[in-house]
Amino acid sequence: MNIAVTGYYGTGSSAVIDFLCEFSTVSIAMKREYEHYAILGKNALLDLEMRLFGENTNYMIRDYAINEFIDEMNRQNKYNFGWFGSYKKHFGNKFIDIVNKFVDSISEPKPCRSFTQVKKIIHTPFKAVAQIGARILVKRPIYDLGRVYVYDKKPIRFLTVDHEEFMAASKQFISEYLNLFKNGNNIIVFDHLLLPEQAKIINKFFDNDFKLIIVDRDPRDMYLLSEHYWNTLKFGKQPGIYPNSMQGFCNHWKQTHPIKQNTENVLFVQFEDLIYNYEKTAEQIMKFCGLKIEDHVDKCKIFDPKKSINNTQIFELNETYKNEVEYLAQHLPESLYTFPYSNKHDGEIF
Repeated sequence: MNIAVTGYYGTGSSAVIDFLCEFSTVSIAMKREYEHYAILGKNALLDLEMRLFGENTNYMIRDYAINEFIDEMNRQNKYNFGWFGSYKKHFGNKFIDIVNKFVDSISEPKPCRSFTQVKKIIHTPFKAVAQIGARILVKRPIYDLGRVYVYDKKPIRFLTVDHEEFMAASKQFISEYLNLFKNGNNIIVFDHLLLPEQAKIINKFFDNDFKLIIVDRDPRDMYLLSEHYWNTLKFGKQPGIYPNSMQGFCNHWKQTHPIKQNTENVLFVQFEDLIYNYEKTAEQIMKFCGLKIEDHVDKCKIFDPKKSINNTQIFELNETYKNEVEYLAQHLPESLYTFPYSNKHDGEIF
């Protein structure tokens, strides 16, 4: 079984991954803290489908989209970006072979030029002389003296399949991608193979044995962590990952949060529940993933709810943020977590 765990950036997906790592029948695809962008990222598979079959597509967009998909897959194959990429190092040519097989199954190249392949325009004396000569000899008009088009040298890619055929090829591509990470364990966990907003498309692109766990968190803590804690020297002065203004944050939160509805293949987990309601939440995750209690060999050794509790109720730490907390509570009431008791924070945020 393949299970993807994801969140809304900082909402605690790593806590669920740590919990799953405590089972002897579970392994992490590639390594801990490795994320997968061959499917969800810019110019990746899901983006390609939208650009090929969206309402505003045309043959130039399709050509450009397919070539950008090829470029992005080669980039991820060749380079190590720390938390993603570097497929060639780990799999040799297996990943790029899958990519080439997929591209050839949906498109056909032709070595000619199109408007979308123009990178820039330059002017050269040689071309100017040639244009003047053509003007004198054959009366050819001169539109721009010395103008030369510089092309990207890529073949035009014509889409050769309909949407249904594309989806079948995409499912095959994803299946072969997931199989790259197979080992002796029953369950392979993928970190951020999808984002929460993409939960609705898993039945289109994935087989029935694929499952998605989405981890959410109290927005009051998320705003304060992003705005006031993660950008400190202690955390390496990382820029906030959410809009700075409270209004912008609230609007972004509403846009990115789908209706929470558990299905056979999608499970929503509240980060705080894994701490304040550990046993029930652990049982829920185990049932969803088909895990056995006897395989929970490292219980609370990797994910320790007694330690992680210090990452909750951040909004209670500092009275300075009282107005911000009240604003968030007023504008995102449906997203607030009801804490069973106040946490006094006997340790540091991490």
